[in-house]
This record gives sequence, C-alpha cells and structure tokens, in this order.
Amino acid sequence: MVDDGGEIVTNAECPSCHRLFCAQCMVPWHAGMNCEEFQKSGRVKGEEDLEKKFLKLAKRKKWQRCPKCSFYVQRRSGCEHMKCRCGCNFCYECGKDWKHGHICDKHNST
Repeated sequence: MVDDGGEIVTNAECPSCHRLFCAQCMVPWHAGMNCEEFQKSGRVKGEEDLEKKFLKLAKRKKWQRCPKCSFYVQRRSGCEHMKCRCGCNFCYECGKDWKHGHICDKHNST
C-alpha cells in the first residue's frame, strides 16, 4: 500500500481484528526483519489462513491490484485514475492502463 504522501507502507493494522500485518508480504507483521529476510526464513504456521482472511478483507474493501506489480491499492476518494508506487497509471475500476481520455468500460456499463 502507498500512503497519501507517496511513501510505501509496510506495516499496517487490520481494520477488523486490529492485528499488524505486512502490507507488502500479506503476512503477519515480521518485526525486526525486512520482507526479503522474512521470506527466506520459511513459512509461518497458519499463514495460509491469514492470507485467506486478508484476501477476504481486500475483496470486502474493494481494494484493487496494480496490473503491473500486483500491489494492493485502495481508493479513498476522487476519480478512478490511480498511480501505483511502481509508476504504473491505471483505472481503478477496470484495471486497464490509464491514458489521456481513458473511458472505462466498467464505469460506462452501469
């Protein structure tokens, strides 16, 4: 996730259970380790269950994934134009590349 200031957010709090998780790895917060170190250390017991819960939350909150890097993005307000941390500009509704004059098929079909 990227905050309003454009900085990458790694630790985040689940709005449902209030537990910390890594927004980059989608696993419980791994304090004292960066994501690469954590991934090399092996899987966490119960990680699959937590990942399922995270995916349910993402679906419920209608988070979208960047079509280029698959990072989760949440629109709080404004138009459908998103700019991901990787630099990809895309439409929040349909996921297609955002080009000047973009007309979203999903938005127009409702």
